[in-house]
Amino acid sequence: MKVNTDGVLLGALMTINSDSRHLLDIGTGTGTIALMAAQRMDQASSGTSDKTPKGTSDATESPYIIEGIDIDAPSAEEAAMNFESSPWKLHLRAHNLSLSEFSSLCGSTVYDHIFTNPPFFLEDLHSPDSRKAATRHADSLPLEEILDFASQRLTPSGHLSLILPFDSKIMAVRLAAEKSLHLFSCVDIRSTERKLPHRSILEFSRCRPEGKCPERLLTIHEGSGYSGEYLRITAPYLCLGK
Repeated sequence: MKVNTDGVLLGALMTINSDSRHLLDIGTGTGTIALMAAQRMDQASSGTSDKTPKGTSDATESPYIIEGIDIDAPSAEEAAMNFESSPWKLHLRAHNLSLSEFSSLCGSTVYDHIFTNPPFFLEDLHSPDSRKAATRHADSLPLEEILDFASQRLTPSGHLSLILPFDSKIMAVRLAAEKSLHLFSCVDIRSTERKLPHRSILEFSRCRPEGKCPERLLTIHEGSGYSGEYLRITAPYLCLGK
């Protein structure tokens, strides 16, 4: 599985709290978002604004753990290799498990932050590649299953971050509210200024916010290149425009 724009944007824009101790990446793929979360946790816990990945030499210096789960065995294996090769290997774990399998095995464990770039293609014609079909289609990991897990496993101050098609935003907010998860952050994403948004990054917590949730709009491309905001957001993680 390749690194994709959706995953990079979720990893860069989701809320990271430096006091989080247990984080979970559902459908980790090759581990991109989990690695970005580790980089940001590292920076947050050290109190530095330096964007260079520095890693930590001892997991006790910043005792957080990020677990990544994926139903696809080759992806989980690649994530494990990427984790082991990273500066944050002491903080990262990969598991080849479905969400339901993981839920049955993790006992009473709760999470400060759950994040996911879930499959959301709903076409009748699935990819002929069974691996891609399983990782790209929503019937392999329904949104309601993710919300059920989050409602049961988030700490009182924890939060859920996910990226979905823009057209699914209203449905997702409604389903989350039914499980007492409330929207506190929304970033709508469009490819160019002339196009409507096609993705939304949504974040939910148990706390009901005062007033309406603020919504941001991010444009990826301007003219023949990337927008200044997109380059700024992705600069710590990608080599675009360098």
